[in-house]
Amino acid sequence: ILGCIFAFCTEKFILLNRLFSPLLYIVRTVPVASFIILALVWIHVDFIPIFISFLMVFPLVWENIRTGIRAIDPNLIEMANIFRISHSSCFFKIKLPSLFPYLISSSVTSLGFGWKAGIAAEVICRPLFSIGRQLQDAKTYLDTPEVFAWTLTVVILSVLLEKALKAFLHRYQNSFHLKDVKSENS
Repeated sequence: ILGCIFAFCTEKFILLNRLFSPLLYIVRTVPVASFIILALVWIHVDFIPIFISFLMVFPLVWENIRTGIRAIDPNLIEMANIFRISHSSCFFKIKLPSLFPYLISSSVTSLGFGWKAGIAAEVICRPLFSIGRQLQDAKTYLDTPEVFAWTLTVVILSVLLEKALKAFLHRYQNSFHLKDVKSENS
């Protein structure tokens, strides 16, 4: 959600774009492990995986949605202005449907990347009751079958979450378009 809000703000206000683009570029290029180690100094161990997942996902969503905003057909926006369509109607009937493919793409990509980054953070900072801690313990005790079992668990959970997210987003997208068609036919 913050990545989407940031994308809109940085596209609307050039100063914000100039200010935050270099910072987000740095976040995209610095290794995840570096952020985890720095976070160990500043953040409680239990919150590091969440922070790291957010930090890795935010630039992906921001960049994808920004690309989507730039791809919106300016002729449709001009038409909406000529016919004095309200800003909210323009957003929900023109901009949001145009952005939806970018939102789906960024959400699915971010889910996988955030999941991996979160597990990596758990391996390093070892919060209680985490998969990363279990992986690290299995590695420490040279318990190869357990490492494979936890890795398989991560893969299965990731696949299930990705399928659930895709189903939810596609269902929402389809119901969104059906509502538009119904309201136009009325």
